Amino acid sequence: MFHWFRSKKIVLDCFTTNHSAYNLYRIDHAIRHVPEWWKSIPARKFTLLGNLKIDLPTIKRCQGILDQYQRGIILPLWSDLMILTTPQGFSIQYADYHSRIKEHNREQYSPAFRNFHHMQLASPWSIREKTGLEFISMPCIWSMLNLSSNIHGLPGNLNFKYQHGTHANLFVDKLPDQVFTIPAGMPLLQFIPLSESKIELKHHLVDDVEFMRYFGLGNALSKFSGNYAEKKKRLESCPYHKG
Repeated sequence: MFHWFRSKKIVLDCFTTNHSAYNLYRIDHAIRHVPEWWKSIPARKFTLLGNLKIDLPTIKRCQGILDQYQRGIILPLWSDLMILTTPQGFSIQYADYHSRIKEHNREQYSPAFRNFHHMQLASPWSIREKTGLEFISMPCIWSMLNLSSNIHGLPGNLNFKYQHGTHANLFVDKLPDQVFTIPAGMPLLQFIPLSESKIELKHHLVDDVEFMRYFGLGNALSKFSGNYAEKKKRLESCPYHKG
């Protein structure tokens, strides 16, 4: 059960070794990623109803969307990405030539999704947060509408005390010889805190050695399943990790 509560400012330390991500495509507050199509729409529009001219609000006045962009942070794509799909599989190419995509074994998810390829875009950003506050991770649907109806971002819940990754999971339709291009800078995920507190972002560009010192051991896998629960149990019992 989740509780919406007020507390002091939430500090998110965002680490990366990727110079392009750090200098050009930082994790940022959601309000700075309002879609371009949104900015061009007038707040009100006149329409004819019979002989009457009615002044109606547009989607730009939708309070639900307005409130959403006032909350949380957004992870943008850090490099152009091309995806080629076939019914049998897919291939990818990043413009930076070194970013990666992971794929879960198809036996790990339901046959209900047999018409999709699963892919996980391995984000160069890792986040640390001390309190264990829960976040809702959701795809940036309003920014992805013009991308393709065949690419589906996947939601979930997470925290950044016991796990630090910001990877984006997608389902892509199994279509014959289809090419999709996702541009660098496009919002991928929005992380919305289950708290009304303000978020403070701190960005850190580190080398591989320092990154491994912060996250290498914590991201290591030692079990076929239950790695997250095991790590959380160990860290909660460690006196040097509390607080």
